[in-house]
Amino acid sequence: SAAFVSFPSSSSSAKGVTTAQRKRCGPPPSSSTSLQSTATRQSFDSSSPDLELFKVNLLTLPLPELETIIKSWGFPAFRARQINNWVFNQGITDIDDMSDLPKKLRAVLKERATIGSLHLEIEQVSNDGTRKRAYKLHDGQLIESVLMPYEDGRRTACISSQAGCAMG
Repeated sequence: SAAFVSFPSSSSSAKGVTTAQRKRCGPPPSSSTSLQSTATRQSFDSSSPDLELFKVNLLTLPLPELETIIKSWGFPAFRARQINNWVFNQGITDIDDMSDLPKKLRAVLKERATIGSLHLEIEQVSNDGTRKRAYKLHDGQLIESVLMPYEDGRRTACISSQAGCAMG
């Protein structure tokens, strides 16, 4: 049987949000607030040290918004349709796989955008096939999940609903 054991805390410290960032970008998003509006309002000046904290999530942007952002970065609007096709029709999760985009645009996307908001931080697989994962959120907090397989082919997924609440 699977045991519910907490993942260890991440050894890397999460970036804090400064008072200046809160004034510029508003309060940190709650679970019911979308990052979309915060990310799209953020200035996309690559010299900004806070840029990583507010990467654009390509999965949340409607095509007209993506076109506006791509044009603001100095690329033609049709590139947004190509990106949209890769993300939603081809299902890619790695910007480097967008082979019809210029390397310069792919480099800008890797710096300023993300596909999805979760980053797999830790994965543990037990002998019975149970998979425990910890995903890092945009703010450095971790959420946990467990996927438990059964001999009859069924699977059960347990997903934490609160960041920072360790199982145990």
